Amino acid sequence: MDSQTIKWLVFNGKAENYPAWSTKFTAYMQTKGLYKALLGKEVVPEEIAPLAGDASNEQKAEWETKVQQKNKQIEEIKERNNTVWCHIALALDNNSLLYIRHDCLSSDSVGDGAKAWCLLQQRYSNVEKPTVVSLVRQISRLQLDENEKLAEYFIRAQELMSRLTEAGEKISETLFNALVINGLPEKYEHFIVQESSNPAANFTEL
Repeated sequence: MDSQTIKWLVFNGKAENYPAWSTKFTAYMQTKGLYKALLGKEVVPEEIAPLAGDASNEQKAEWETKVQQKNKQIEEIKERNNTVWCHIALALDNNSLLYIRHDCLSSDSVGDGAKAWCLLQQRYSNVEKPTVVSLVRQISRLQLDENEKLAEYFIRAQELMSRLTEAGEKISETLFNALVINGLPEKYEHFIVQESSNPAANFTEL
């Protein structure tokens, strides 16, 4: 994982950001051919029947070849699993890494990526979902952060709106747009005036 990838793929440890981060990380694993390893769905080679005592030399050679192939496949699976662990470890904040390290890292520093991913999914899927009231409060208190780009602010607002809809509650686009606009500082006064005189039909037109 190069430095540029690490920069945009790092998880900051905030539960509300986990769904988006996990989606990006899953996509990244797919580009690396590690999706099955991430989910722990690698196909393990079948057991090879013991060699018969009266086996011929040809049968012995064939059996040994199968055993070698099986062992090689198992080692490759372990290597991919460890590679997944390395990617996860590089992408996590310190607290999240400490949470999974004890259960997923062996004494010889070989990691279990599939187990690490499972633990992360369990941890953040069990975080209590925000109530409708909580989401409405967050939307009503939206403010453009000092170093936040306008597009990022709109995306953050849209994410809250989507979560509110998923929770079974809807507010009108007009009211939502007004709340979003209300969170802009004075330097966007021209934008606010324009929106007040000619309101957008929906969020995407802001």
